Amino acid sequence: MEICNDFSWNIEEAKVLWRTGQQQAAVNLGKQILFRIQEVVEVLPESSQARVKDQKANLMYTIGKWLAHTKMESTDKVRLYFQQALAEFKANNSPSICKGCFAYGTYMDNLYENLVSRQNSTEWK
Repeated sequence: MEICNDFSWNIEEAKVLWRTGQQQAAVNLGKQILFRIQEVVEVLPESSQARVKDQKANLMYTIGKWLAHTKMESTDKVRLYFQQALAEFKANNSPSICKGCFAYGTYMDNLYENLVSRQNSTEWK
């Protein structure tokens, strides 16, 4: 039995859903693809693992960005997606680690800005 080790068309399908305004469907499809990748990557030969691991890291990064944008999940889950993506990028020596760090930093900065604005509001005082 041949194992499908190219998920790029599935990932593109999720991105199309996102671009057409179907954010929840895109996130759900992305999570399903991520689950399938995690199942498959362990049984692949070494020669095929690099590409699939790179797809996995990019998908975790994309899902993290989508969840941050939609606020569909808790901040802890969003942070977890970003952190796992960054760990994968680092393990794969991927140049995408820069964009991942920037997106994660931007997300954390937005959280901090929201906290500061709440603390300075009249309700807080």
